[in-house]
Amino acid sequence: MTERPVLSVVIPTHDVAPWIRETLETVLAQRVAGMEVLVVDDASSDGTADIVAEVAERDSRVRLIPSAGRGGGTAREHVDG
Repeated sequence: MTERPVLSVVIPTHDVAPWIRETLETVLAQRVAGMEVLVVDDASSDGTADIVAEVAERDSRVRLIPSAGRGGGTAREHVDG
């Protein structure tokens, strides 16, 4: 049985390839037990989603979620637990 995360970090993204790897490394370095990192990508066209997918392959706490809508607010609302 998989336990539910005790902390969900939601990172809305759009065309942030120059910064997303460092952002994820910083968040993942916190070593919080039971943490998940949900990256909601808002149709990035600069490789942001590819970088997140690469990190997710190495760290099971990271999950890439394509946004169903446009804009940061929609990205945050897309994550429903």
